Amino acid sequence: MRRFLGFMVAAAFLLCSAPGYLASSQDFLALFPIQQHGEWGFIDRTGKVVIPPQFRYARAFHEGRAAVQVGDRFDFIDETGKVVIQAQFDRVEDFADGLAKEQLEGKQGFVDLSANLPFVAIFL
Repeated sequence: MRRFLGFMVAAAFLLCSAPGYLASSQDFLALFPIQQHGEWGFIDRTGKVVIPPQFRYARAFHEGRAAVQVGDRFDFIDETGKVVIQAQFDRVEDFADGLAKEQLEGKQGFVDLSANLPFVAIFL
């Protein structure tokens, strides 16, 4: 039993120390998506609604940005609920290392935290 417990502690340490595994300190302060009456918003750690439900869909915050669906397109908002990247994407993924994968009209690329499109891919 003691050997198994030691193995589990070592495995957890290795997993948690892997690059990109631990959330940034900013993510620990992040808000959490909730759904009420068919719309999505965000609460803080105490359960207080901080960004009222108003979106068709919402993803979790990563690097201070969360993807929210407005109509058929996706915006990115900051933790105050302000739109920082205007709705223009058909699909998006979460930010990691300052970039988020996006898709627009069948073409994929990346957007950075300042809404620049530094890399536009031409593959489908």
